[in-house]
Amino acid sequence: MEKVKIISNPYLRKNTFQIFKRSSGEWTDINAENNPNSKLISKELTEGFFPFKVNKIFDEIIREYGIGNERLELYFEGTKADYQELKQVCEKNSHLKLLLAGDGEDREKLENMAKELGIADRVCFAGWLGDINSFYNAIDINLLTSLSETFPYSLTEGTRMHRATIASNVGG
Repeated sequence: MEKVKIISNPYLRKNTFQIFKRSSGEWTDINAENNPNSKLISKELTEGFFPFKVNKIFDEIIREYGIGNERLELYFEGTKADYQELKQVCEKNSHLKLLLAGDGEDREKLENMAKELGIADRVCFAGWLGDINSFYNAIDINLLTSLSETFPYSLTEGTRMHRATIASNVGG
């Protein structure tokens, strides 16, 4: 399974991409030295605002790193506006649904945001779950969108259940 990270910096109008190297256990920039044929290093995809390029970026990542039916993990670092752009990707794929577990302090805020974005019918707020294995068996992609976590257990739980993961660059 390949792991690719998208890093959006709207202040510099720059997008960068990294790949996780299993051999070293570290993220490495995708650049002309280690991947000279990658279109991800082209000015077309690296310069400018992520929201204007999201579809091209996703298509290129899938073209370069998607291998048959093997799962592809995408990690993302960006702003709230960038995350809202990801909403449009979901809109183009009407089969996507979001299942949220837990009862954090932001639940009401998230429920309101889902309504404002017009995706409330595709979001299920499941609340606190006693049987976490059933939750992970019900999902295809595990998301970690926290801004801060001491230790993000959802990442290890999702990995244990062999779920693809998209995660924010969460500090600990």
